[in-house]
Amino acid sequence: MSGQLLSSKVVIVEEEPTVRGIPSIPTSGAGAVGITERGPIGEAVLCSSFDEYEAKFGGFTPDSDLALAVMGFFENGGSQLWVVRTAHYTNIADPSTITAVRAAGFLVPVSGGKPLKKRRNGLGSNRISAALRMAATTIQRSKSALGASYRRIARNKGAAVAVFATARKLATLIYRMLRYGQDYVDLGEAAYESQFAARRLASLKEAARSLGYALLETHTHSVLAPS
Repeated sequence: MSGQLLSSKVVIVEEEPTVRGIPSIPTSGAGAVGITERGPIGEAVLCSSFDEYEAKFGGFTPDSDLALAVMGFFENGGSQLWVVRTAHYTNIADPSTITAVRAAGFLVPVSGGKPLKKRRNGLGSNRISAALRMAATTIQRSKSALGASYRRIARNKGAAVAVFATARKLATLIYRMLRYGQDYVDLGEAAYESQFAARRLASLKEAARSLGYALLETHTHSVLAPS
């Protein structure tokens, strides 16, 4: 038997600590769900501009404010929006009864097993809506930011849509004043046009970037160049 002892050896090697990087995730995207004129039902579709939304889902509809919300999203600097077209079910327990027709169901308050009668005749909301629409028509020639917004929508979508969209903006401003005490300061027509042009340029740049191109500005016009 050999007199040499065998032993295990532990080797400690010091190394510089490494930190694994966490990739950043863009947070500029948003989602919207609602009723549209056309398009796939229950499928998320990416839209990078309001024109792209109209091409895929259609324009304004009387049964839904989704198109107006999408237009406001891109007007306020949004770049990417996932849109899901939803529908109604004549029988919520049967998926085969899906339909794009407006639902006819209503929620009725119940007390003691008996439905409660409505105490309001609904005239108040109709009067408020009429007042907002009337106010919207009076600013169509105004040199304010609201007037510039009205004229731009009227050129592209027609006067009826412009009245509806401006009335909704007025309702939002009034709500913020009453609820949060926020003052409304009009930027003026020139400032609105400048901000709209900047948002439109940012949207075009984002659309070009998603297609693998870079938008180059020139003195006469803009051209697309491969990135």
